[in-house]
Amino acid sequence: MQKNYKRNVLQKSIEIQGIYTIFKNRMLPFFSSIIETHDFWELIYVEKGNVYVEVEEQTLELCEGELFIHAPNNCHRHYVLNKKAMLSIMSFDGSLDLLFSMSNHVISASQIMKASIGQIMRLSKNVFEKISEEFEFQCYEDRHAFGEQFLINQMETLLLIILSQEGEKGLEEHLYQRAEGVESRLSDHIIQYLAIHIQRQVTIEQLCQQFYMSKSTISQRFKDEVGMGIIEYFNYMKIQKAKEMLLRTEKSMMEIALTFGYSSNQYFTRVFRRFEKISPSLYRKKNKKRGVAIIESRA
Repeated sequence: MQKNYKRNVLQKSIEIQGIYTIFKNRMLPFFSSIIETHDFWELIYVEKGNVYVEVEEQTLELCEGELFIHAPNNCHRHYVLNKKAMLSIMSFDGSLDLLFSMSNHVISASQIMKASIGQIMRLSKNVFEKISEEFEFQCYEDRHAFGEQFLINQMETLLLIILSQEGEKGLEEHLYQRAEGVESRLSDHIIQYLAIHIQRQVTIEQLCQQFYMSKSTISQRFKDEVGMGIIEYFNYMKIQKAKEMLLRTEKSMMEIALTFGYSSNQYFTRVFRRFEKISPSLYRKKNKKRGVAIIESRA
């Protein structure tokens, strides 16, 4: 008689779906990268020396043996002062929302993390070749049959180790950690998440899953700190970006509405009026020349 066994479906907490670059960057004294932003994740690890990271209007110093994770669409640059440094850099995308709580924090790499990074750098040499001076990479045509899987597995393992180590500190402590004696607010992390997903629809339920909180708790805490509901604030953020697009581009109202996740021009106009007391078309007409000059002077 055949016995029926229960099949257990396992869930993946994170999944890397694409790799952009994996390389070592030797930084000579006074080297500075360009200021850049991109729509994928970037992990940097300091093998030697000290490196400075400018991100989100702050400057952080990374010492030897420390790592840093840039979330998508974070504007940043790396530089060194009067001494050389060596970075290991890897960039990738995928289903990685759990990493948002780890981004923009200096992380001290454990021995197992360091070993994992070394293994990733070695594995990548059998998978990728550099095809331009702009750090563009492509897979070798004659790469090992299992090389890509080994590499992805090792990278996902590294990220899980980072999440696990930081998780031991407690999620609450991490999200509300003290920086220079000032408590970091929950709203700061929510706003960062919203900024990264500004061209999408975001629900309270998604935020509850992201920050491990109930709907009532996350809504009340955000309103207490910001003075506005989460979705209302998200709409406010979208309208501020839409105003820039109205002045910088010739895109139609419908194109701009769709860019920020509004299903119709009428809905976009209604939300725009709520914040600006004027229609988007009239705002463009009245502010086009003056607005472009102001924006360019800030750039």
